[in-house]
Amino acid sequence: MPSLRQSIGDHRKIAVLLSTSLMSSYKDSLSGVLSPTYLVSPQIEESLFTFSYYDSEVRIHRRNPNILMIVDKSCNSDIVEYAREATGKISSGFQIKDNVWAKDQKVALIIGDDKEDIKKKIEQYKNDIHETFLVSLYARNHHLLYQQIVSTPTYSKDSEKKLFDELGWSILFPNSYIPHKQSQNPSVRVFARKRELDETNFSRILSVYKEKRESLWTFDEIIDRRNILGEKFYLGDKMVEKTVKRDTTFFKGKKALRLAGLWENKEFTMGGPFRTIAFLDDKTSTGFIIDYYVYAPGKSKTDFLIELETIARTFRYDR
Repeated sequence: MPSLRQSIGDHRKIAVLLSTSLMSSYKDSLSGVLSPTYLVSPQIEESLFTFSYYDSEVRIHRRNPNILMIVDKSCNSDIVEYAREATGKISSGFQIKDNVWAKDQKVALIIGDDKEDIKKKIEQYKNDIHETFLVSLYARNHHLLYQQIVSTPTYSKDSEKKLFDELGWSILFPNSYIPHKQSQNPSVRVFARKRELDETNFSRILSVYKEKRESLWTFDEIIDRRNILGEKFYLGDKMVEKTVKRDTTFFKGKKALRLAGLWENKEFTMGGPFRTIAFLDDKTSTGFIIDYYVYAPGKSKTDFLIELETIARTFRYDR
């Protein structure tokens, strides 16, 4: 069997392969279902993923890093044959395959008995589809972000160990992030990435706050904590509460609460997007709030948020 070539294309683009009969039903409608948008400024929303739809010349799109196949078993089309090639057997449901036609490739398949069945399955598996490509995106970004650390002495494991020994948790920070001078409190630590042409302002900030407690915070309590931290360490930044989206997720195997929205600083006329995740380690009765935000006027914010999320996912609090 010939070796696979590397996938090519934007890792934030999902190539949707589907038969012509399904194109009118799903073209331009999947993005809102599978990749929700978030405010990155008061006027602009951005999504993690973009979608391109193909119902012909499918072969030339098979080296995309992200492929979503929507397969109608009742339809006689090339898509059915490509799905059989990817899975070996056409079975209704949701499937995930890796490296089918290229290296570093994620292929998700929604297979239904007919159009109505496909509609039901997309609704049933929409969160699984989104999570499939999300995990893959962060894994790829982790490789890109940390490959210099592996190949050159730009990061010292001693620094991570020192952080863990001092605070009981650690994060693998790239070399471009430095400790915020004001955050020497044992309950909170702030790290920032300096702006390329400015030695005083920061474009990306990530903080970790911990507190002894028996139960997970409520969403409102998290907002209060975040605003207190903003007042003390972020020059008075506050969440714009009307923009905040709230949902539940899992982080490091623990149930977690997640907030996403905008922050603002009225005194300095600044603002941008933030993300906050909070969870409880019930073994040690310790709550953690990991918060990060972006300040990047005139630039796309989503790539920076992805970088910060990738860093946040290196967080560890046990040996």
